[in-house]
Amino acid sequence: FVGGPDWINTAHFDIEARAEGNPNQEQMFEMLRTLLSDRFKLVVHKEAKDTPVYALTLARRDGRLGPRMRRAETECAAPGSAPPSPQGPERRCGFKLGDGALSGQGVTVARLAGELSFVGRQVIDRTALTGAFDVDLEWAPDQPGAALSADAGASVFTALQEQLGLKLEPSTASVEIVVIDRAERPAEN
Repeated sequence: FVGGPDWINTAHFDIEARAEGNPNQEQMFEMLRTLLSDRFKLVVHKEAKDTPVYALTLARRDGRLGPRMRRAETECAAPGSAPPSPQGPERRCGFKLGDGALSGQGVTVARLAGELSFVGRQVIDRTALTGAFDVDLEWAPDQPGAALSADAGASVFTALQEQLGLKLEPSTASVEIVVIDRAERPAEN
């Protein structure tokens, strides 16, 4: 996001809310938008802006994937869904992100690119890979102030190439950003 008053970068708020029934993800986002509009008088708009990004591309000319990225046996209809499996327990689809580890089951490369945006820029998929994949990625997490020893492990950039057969290349792309037109501090309950 861009714009808005200075306090939005430093102020923190605890929001407690309950939804009736069993709303889907789209309904939950709409309820959150309504809450932010009501309580924070938040007004935003979206616009396209050329910005630095990382392009996720194939690392090998022959198009082979790395040893820790393989085609999934099943595709997931929605993030977090679990299609029934006749072989036993249900297969959990989606991502698990930990300290220096990212694993995904039944995920698209476009979703993988979205998960990789923790590298400091938005990541866009330029691999042309389609379908669902299972991925397991491990790297040495950044630790401010700590010296990286030779045996501490690879950076996320190196790990992507070695483990998944993908790489991040600096690029520029037109990206949709959220511009904050107005926001007010909420009144206390």
